[in-house]
Amino acid sequence: MFRMCEAQLKAALRHDGSTRLHAALFRKSDDLLARIDRHRPASRNEVDEMLDFFARRRVDGAIGASEAFNRVAELLALKDTLPALRAPTFRLRPQTDSLPETSDIDDLARFVTRSSARLSAIGADNRYLAVSGPAADFNRTTPGKMLGKHVMEVIGCGHRQNRERQRLDLAMAGRPQDYTYVDRDAQSVPQHVRVRLRRVENAAGLAYAVLCSITDIDRPGA
Repeated sequence: MFRMCEAQLKAALRHDGSTRLHAALFRKSDDLLARIDRHRPASRNEVDEMLDFFARRRVDGAIGASEAFNRVAELLALKDTLPALRAPTFRLRPQTDSLPETSDIDDLARFVTRSSARLSAIGADNRYLAVSGPAADFNRTTPGKMLGKHVMEVIGCGHRQNRERQRLDLAMAGRPQDYTYVDRDAQSVPQHVRVRLRRVENAAGLAYAVLCSITDIDRPGA
């Protein structure tokens, strides 16, 4: 959710949004950062996700070296005392088309992370803001490890990179995308999938994310 709040803030600054909107988003960002900092991981998987988060914050220059080192040291000391994985605390729900084009960060975060479909929210910088479990499984990773990553880090090298970047830019500009491509699973078996992209705006009308939906094209209703 923090990354979505940050994405809205960047969108507001790019479009010279109101000072009141900027202040509200700054406060939200500060609150979310404080909650992340206070959070006590319940599994080694959560520790790995938090390590990745703080490492990326350091690379982006958002925190100092000593602060990052201390936080990483605390997490590593805690890691061996925790179980490998904590069961999810919420029930996944079937995908619906109920998310309105205008949605705040809380609605978008819940819609994506609690979905049983392959959904993700991608920011204007082409980095993942939220990822559902099935979407992470499709990429053979976890939602926490995808958060903050650039889309091109996940899809890999090749001609597809340029096409994906163009499609994300078009979707963010208000031109929904609907296309198919052939992927390969862990056993190198071809998978024909359908991708739909559409932008998401906040209440102020600023586009801050693209909602990505991936389905198998031979699946009923795809």
